[in-house]
Amino acid sequence: MAWRVSVLGRVQGVGFRWYCQRAASACGVQGWVRNEQDGSVQLFVQGEESQAMAFLQRVKKGPPGSCVDECRVEVVEDSPTAVAFQILR
Repeated sequence: MAWRVSVLGRVQGVGFRWYCQRAASACGVQGWVRNEQDGSVQLFVQGEESQAMAFLQRVKKGPPGSCVDECRVEVVEDSPTAVAFQILR
């Protein structure tokens, strides 16, 4: 399964993308994370549902110094297969 996630709040300039990469590794999910120009962070997550939900719980908490105001999650149909979790520029 795959999900597209938009994270809003104080999530740029606080190590959020690196936090997501470490959380993805710990939870066993693949995908990517990137900053958006509007100040949000966009994620694509792929894996078993239970692992992805554990990952999303960590994302909703965020690293120290962050403040997640909203986390919008949507299921993605027919998505390409990710092989690792990457930080995109």
